[in-house]
Amino acid sequence: MGYTHYWYIADEISQDSWDKFLGDFRTILPNFESTLDIQGDQKLQHDKDMIYLNGIGELSHETFCLERVTDITGFTQRDDDNGLIFKFCKTAQKPYDIAVCSALIIAKKHFGESIMISSDGDNEEWQESKALCQKILGYGDDLNMNYSTPMGEFSQ
Repeated sequence: MGYTHYWYIADEISQDSWDKFLGDFRTILPNFESTLDIQGDQKLQHDKDMIYLNGIGELSHETFCLERVTDITGFTQRDDDNGLIFKFCKTAQKPYDIAVCSALIIAKKHFGESIMISSDGDNEEWQESKALCQKILGYGDDLNMNYSTPMGEFSQ
């Protein structure tokens, strides 16, 4: 299957929570300028409703897309227990993976119970993103991943 990050997210994130998320994402974004596609067909986009990013050329893999209002058309899997929608992104641990992990850390901080996150990675593989978020945003180290279950989640 490949190295993948998974999340369950609410159908809709409040505009206030999204704006806080986007502000923090944009604050940390300059750290990824050399690893994110800004010119190709999967180029970086971020606005009031979504972020969209991938690596550059051969250092790209699957595009990471996080939406304020989740598109539930086409293939969508909803968790019957919590009503959240399943999403994932395979990064194959390519250099843009740190941007994906950082975005998910920021999302958990601002979306709280509206997002659950897990990964094929363990704490060591998330450490660089957690340290970067801690250094720049003042949080990240305090978000702990539960890697013991197939769909673990961050807790605060």
